[in-house]
Amino acid sequence: MNENESPQEKALRNIDNEPNQSQGETQGLSDLTNAAEKKITTLGRSERTDYTKQSVDSTELKHGFFSINIDEFPSKGRFYPRGTKIRIKAATVKDIRTFSALDEENPYEVDEALVDLLSNCVRVSFPTRVGSWKDILEEDRLNIILSIRELTFSNGENKIAFKVKCESCTTENDMDIINENFQKRELNEKIAKYYSDTDRQFNILTKTYGTINIKPPTIGIMRVVNKYIKSLQENKENIKDYLPFLKAVPYMVEEWRGFSIEKMSNYRIEFISWDSDKFLKYSKIVELAQISVKEKMMKSCVKCGDPVEADIELPTGIKGLFIEENILDDELI
Repeated sequence: MNENESPQEKALRNIDNEPNQSQGETQGLSDLTNAAEKKITTLGRSERTDYTKQSVDSTELKHGFFSINIDEFPSKGRFYPRGTKIRIKAATVKDIRTFSALDEENPYEVDEALVDLLSNCVRVSFPTRVGSWKDILEEDRLNIILSIRELTFSNGENKIAFKVKCESCTTENDMDIINENFQKRELNEKIAKYYSDTDRQFNILTKTYGTINIKPPTIGIMRVVNKYIKSLQENKENIKDYLPFLKAVPYMVEEWRGFSIEKMSNYRIEFISWDSDKFLKYSKIVELAQISVKEKMMKSCVKCGDPVEADIELPTGIKGLFIEENILDDELI
């Protein structure tokens, strides 16, 4: 550790790695957050900090983080502590190199590449404790990745889109793969009434099982679940036998900190002990508690202005998010 580092520099460097911060580092992180929020301007769908202000530490200029609005996530920010701040920065050449060598047929390799991107480009801060990219909800992950992509290609390069014909005027539109073209789902009314704005979760009152506290899983929780699935495959287990459990367990775990593959067996024992009634009712609650975007993307027709919808697709694949497919078109003679 460099003894000459300012508290702000230490806070940025340690935010995801050292849960026990010194008083100086805590103050440094607070100073960074306060400075970043003094002046906000618009940059696409992101909120960009004006780094020309003398009050902003040079460290923040160096790292180039920008605030994003969690209310625009699929979760609409409902399940994060009040006062949560999420900042992103553009992907580096190193991050992009990782995508260039990506085997899209290997889901674990894809997941690792996306995780590396988040760990390098995302900072999460809570009012009362240290945050991590692992605290981001799994269903909000794509939104953040697309925000990082937009920031990385802020001049409009590496545009990804597919053609969609307007049913009203037959005009062909480009359906751009950007956050604003994804439609957010509303919470099902059966479960929406149990959402607690104070607890930032669902507190579901049942006649038989008392209050069931539940919320969508974080990336940290899903990381452990995915590693567990991988271990099952390596041990030649039949994944189909585990599917009901694998769908339920992410909602049974309250916190990713301290959660591990070893503890998955405890949750499985608990799950197996349920009778059919509890299993069916809990499965339905899990289904209602899921948050996501709708299956169809939507934008306004460039000619008539009517809504144009299309099934979600990623024509370039995951790799194409950061590797431009036609990068040589203007280069080769």
